[in-house]
Amino acid sequence: MKDISKLNNLKSSFNAGRYRLQDMLKDAPRQISICEKAINLYEQDKATTNATNKVKVRVGDEEREVYPITIGGQEYADRTAAGKTLVELLDKNMTELHSGRTIEVGNYRGMKVNAFAMELSIDRYSKEIKLELEGAKRYYTTPLNFDSTRFEGNIVRLDNVINNLDKLIISTKNDLAEIKQNVAEAEKELQKPFEQEAELVEKTARLEVVNAELLAADNEKNACLAIYETLSFILPEVENPDIVKDDEFIRYFVSDNNTKPFVFESLGNGEFFASRESKMNGDVMVCGATFKLDVEGKTIELTSFRDDSIGAYEEYNSSNPADLETLKKCLEEFDYVDSQDYKEVSKEYFHEKLDQSERGEIISRLDDMLDIADTIDNAIDNGVFDKSEQSQERL
Repeated sequence: MKDISKLNNLKSSFNAGRYRLQDMLKDAPRQISICEKAINLYEQDKATTNATNKVKVRVGDEEREVYPITIGGQEYADRTAAGKTLVELLDKNMTELHSGRTIEVGNYRGMKVNAFAMELSIDRYSKEIKLELEGAKRYYTTPLNFDSTRFEGNIVRLDNVINNLDKLIISTKNDLAEIKQNVAEAEKELQKPFEQEAELVEKTARLEVVNAELLAADNEKNACLAIYETLSFILPEVENPDIVKDDEFIRYFVSDNNTKPFVFESLGNGEFFASRESKMNGDVMVCGATFKLDVEGKTIELTSFRDDSIGAYEEYNSSNPADLETLKKCLEEFDYVDSQDYKEVSKEYFHEKLDQSERGEIISRLDDMLDIADTIDNAIDNGVFDKSEQSQERL
């Protein structure tokens, strides 16, 4: 049964993965459209900026080719002069900028140049001024420098934005290719079935049989069948016919959900012992049974049942078979073991957990004593009985 829980968890993870892929496929057309439109607009702006003609200017003894820029209706080939005019124009419109308005300041390489103020993330009362190049799309510069010795740098910022168009195109094309690849992989992945589906179906069917037997355990035969099925979930090896021939067979189990380790071992001649164990005052406390396995008939014959916590121990044989009530107790015990997700461990670790169980039993008993004390205190507080009256009655 614990295997079914694991398989169901795997199936849930598998389905969750499918849902994510399906959601991605639903959103993929929108993402593809965004990328394709962006690439088209970037390429339009690149073509626009490349179509602008340069003009020749003389800088000292050197002649250079530069892109002219229009600021405030005036065309400039001198970048320093253009940068100075830009700063002066922005200074005149600073109130409007800080009020949140975007103002048009000029034209550069076929694109409109706008200015706007942006709040600083670290101080919402302070703002920095940026330029916006408006073409088929909008692009933004780094913050402007109002230093009188760096006027030309503000024009360079515009060139940096334009020169970055190629990177934007490449990056967006890569994003588009990745989305399309993810779509192809997702469609392929969605064709794959859950690999453990057959195993899950088989074990679920077996679980239904066990549950039916548990409900139908109204006679000794059905109870023995249900015990065998439950043991096969705890230890699938019980279904191997050779197990009854292995007089040295032994397996150890522990659970994170339970302090008592579990042991399953051969006693020889096809008889086995299965028990949860703990320690108390150095003595091993047992809760389990001995039985003979009938692998072919998928049933067991109970030969003894023992529960040291209540001082119970009974032996059974063909002339004195276990009654239905005892078989149900045995079934409940093994069903509980199955529900606690026990895992196979070494002999050494089993005994380590067995030693630790004594401390757990002590703590559990102390908790029980405290609960009893709390119950008595509550009874006194609620007037169920009076301590002075009880004392007088004893006198």
